Amino acid sequence: MRLACALLLSIAAVPLCTADEVVKTVDLAKYQECVTSATKEDSVAADLIKACRLPAEAGVPGAQYAFGIGLIGRNEVGDRTSGIEWLEKAAASGNPAATFALGSVLLQEESPASVERGRVLFRQAVCTGYPPAVSALAQGGVARDKIGCLPATDEDFTGEWVADLKWVKIEPVGEGGPQMKLSFANDSVQVFMKSDSDWVEVKSGKFRVTQLEQSINVSSMDTGWDFDGKWIESWTIQLLRTAANEASLTFLRTVNNPHIPPALSWRTFSTVAEGKALRRTP
Repeated sequence: MRLACALLLSIAAVPLCTADEVVKTVDLAKYQECVTSATKEDSVAADLIKACRLPAEAGVPGAQYAFGIGLIGRNEVGDRTSGIEWLEKAAASGNPAATFALGSVLLQEESPASVERGRVLFRQAVCTGYPPAVSALAQGGVARDKIGCLPATDEDFTGEWVADLKWVKIEPVGEGGPQMKLSFANDSVQVFMKSDSDWVEVKSGKFRVTQLEQSINVSSMDTGWDFDGKWIESWTIQLLRTAANEASLTFLRTVNNPHIPPALSWRTFSTVAEGKALRRTP
């Protein structure tokens, strides 16, 4: 389990099948159970195998990665071979965590061909920007810009973008929605969300404020890494003044997981909430 623990603990937080395979219907709750098991500090191989088997078989890369790590960690007869096969499935989809893990495993093999492929996979994970891989490279005294990574073509937005858009109807706000608090001071803002009975600040220091007369916009763009690879998240909060101490509030959150296959519904998603904001202290 030593290798499995090392690989799991190297992840900052916490994806499918090859291009010609079809992703089966996935129970998101089952995948969340897998992620929860994989991110526990006291996670063991048996927990990963139990929690991640179904979503892995359904074709979710993060689950395939964790399931493969669990098998390698258990290390019973045939487990290492099966674990590598599951890592291969996840890595084939472009999952950086699995690519790094598979490369690390292959670098321990005696076969020169396996070692060479391990180096290729390691370099691929580094060029993707996967933090544990970049950190491992730095620990070896090599800078990322010295290994010949090609520029990321999907980051260039040069050219014209045209889209046919449709109106999206937002249903009336009902019971049980999120509770939000904004605190403005000295051209800056703090954003809080209600958790149980307490207010918890979110994305501290990451929000920007723009204002035009009676309207104000609070926005943040953020990125990080988890079992699914890199996520890119944006928050937009708009307040439209309706009275001295009242405003209409609209909250839009969008999330993009570029390393998750398009067939999975949570690759990209957005949530919208709206309501009335009241000022407590003028």
